[in-house]
Amino acid sequence: RELTEDGLEKNFAANTLGVYILTTGLIPVLEKEHDPRVITVSSGGMLVQKLNTNDLQSERTPFDGTMVYAQNKGAHIVCKAASTLRLPCRCCVPSEGGPV
Repeated sequence: RELTEDGLEKNFAANTLGVYILTTGLIPVLEKEHDPRVITVSSGGMLVQKLNTNDLQSERTPFDGTMVYAQNKGAHIVCKAASTLRLPCRCCVPSEGGPV
């Protein structure tokens, strides 16, 4: 478990907060477009465990990279579902991105 200089768990900061901040920061640009879209690719890895909303930064449980990955991917779906209500665009959240 590594922390950012702001005291956030690094995986959570980059993979969950980063996606949320980027998406919400783009709203002014998206509002000006004719057919804006936001696509968030998650992963089947999120199915390894249920999202633990009481421990998003692995403060209460032993750090396990695989479980942290699953937490972040589950959080993507929850954040996207919540932000879809206020985004001025069509949103798509495939649960498995597959090979790129």
